[in-house]
Amino acid sequence: FLSGLLLGSGPCLATCGPVLISYVAAVNRNTKENILVWFIFSLSRIFTYLILGLAIFLLGELLVRQNLVNIAQYIYIGAGAIIVLIGLVIILKNHAMQHGPCRNLLDRLISYSFKIHPFTLGLIMGMMPCAPLLAVLSYVGLISTSWHECIFYSAVFGLATLISPLILLILAAGFISRILQNKPKIYRILRIFCGLIIILLGLELFFRGLSRVTIF
Repeated sequence: FLSGLLLGSGPCLATCGPVLISYVAAVNRNTKENILVWFIFSLSRIFTYLILGLAIFLLGELLVRQNLVNIAQYIYIGAGAIIVLIGLVIILKNHAMQHGPCRNLLDRLISYSFKIHPFTLGLIMGMMPCAPLLAVLSYVGLISTSWHECIFYSAVFGLATLISPLILLILAAGFISRILQNKPKIYRILRIFCGLIIILLGLELFFRGLSRVTIF
């Protein structure tokens, strides 16, 4: 639990903060819905922690690390592409030339993205664990004496990461976004800017994955 508190306020904040804050600022929901976005994202990420912790318990730390290294390039490429698409949907929502069927399609994508995108982003961030996170999950997997004990420890760790300054930053981003909504031009610029940040983060992951591809 203490490890979860520390990671939730440190590495997890730095990794998840930019993309999630940009998403919340761009989509512009009320406070209740922004908190729900945070919980959907976090629970999705915690789910991957449970899977990784259980995998380490059943297969061993070395085997899990080797498999993560082997598939890392595909995770980065796929995750980067998905994040770029989310950013594009956010930017195109504001495009002045979008109208008719295309505009209606974008409206539906934004509406459906309320639960789908946070869940997807949580899975993506959980599948790309940092070194401190892997260390904690390895410790959990190695000290557990049964699979349900491993799941319990992983869940306690994951739930502790919910207690993070990120929730305050998300609420602040949503508050600023709602204020700027009364100024359409400024809000449009903010939304495009947030979409570009999401796209750049996605491209960074995508090209990081391509750089890992071995060319024969």
